[in-house]
Amino acid sequence: TIVLDAGAGDGGYIHLLKGRVKKIIGVDTHQELLAKNSSVDEKIIADLEHVPVPDHSVDVITAEFVFEHLERPLAVFQEWRRLLKPGGVVIALTPNRNNPIMFLSRLTPTWFHQLLKRRLLKKPEHVHQTYYRANTVAQLQRLCSASGLKLKTVVRSGNPEYLALYRWLAVPAILLERLMSLPGLRWLQMYIVITVTK
Repeated sequence: TIVLDAGAGDGGYIHLLKGRVKKIIGVDTHQELLAKNSSVDEKIIADLEHVPVPDHSVDVITAEFVFEHLERPLAVFQEWRRLLKPGGVVIALTPNRNNPIMFLSRLTPTWFHQLLKRRLLKKPEHVHQTYYRANTVAQLQRLCSASGLKLKTVVRSGNPEYLALYRWLAVPAILLERLMSLPGLRWLQMYIVITVTK
């Protein structure tokens, strides 16, 4: 199996596939982050709209917290269709634009996110520009249809940790996540996990 990790950065869940597949190709525009990635076998500095990999040469494309950063998501989905072998799969985890925390996130500038990560979360990593143009199920369905891909599965998931920055916020965060896991409110849950096939 040939896996392409789109927006690989310095790592992520892709490390779970290390040694279990023939090859992992990491693609990112940020050279410093990709240089630190020890999970990928090949590193490519490129925009996801133009990946220098042959047509129909990839079995699986993974994208962990990438969709929110796509300025032109249709071009990326079309490129993924070109890269995937027949029957190939995209597996992606992305924030849900409809989630209340993501709504607040969209209202704040990039410099604020950088400050928050550095000061509050003690995470110095690079913060990319966000657009949220592929972060609802409806948007993803349209993108798949327009690019000739098929949206196969959609799973929603919560994360109270995102709001519980302080101990006193833990219980309200858990209660909010439980509320959003009720059948009529699942569309508000924090994350969308999808599989897409060619």
